[in-house]
Amino acid sequence: CKKNKPSALINGQRLAYVSSPTIGQLSLNSSKTQNGQLLKAGDIIGEIHNGTGPIPITITVSGKIIHALASNGQSVGYGEPILILETTEVLRP
Repeated sequence: CKKNKPSALINGQRLAYVSSPTIGQLSLNSSKTQNGQLLKAGDIIGEIHNGTGPIPITITVSGKIIHALASNGQSVGYGEPILILETTEVLRP
């Protein structure tokens, strides 16, 4: 499933999206999703709630949050970007 997808190299920054693994209502862990927060691969930053139960949102690349694209309680679709990370990892499509 899509969780983090490559974006672009912009002004020397390598960026990646953290995307929703399914459809449902977004519930982010506020202590892990502030701009500037450092995340590492394997971190769980929240859940998507749908009719089958909560689905964790797991980070697959390490990086720093530079912008939140969605907020708590928002309905999100499969693959919809939630956060933008700046990463030093090599991203693959």
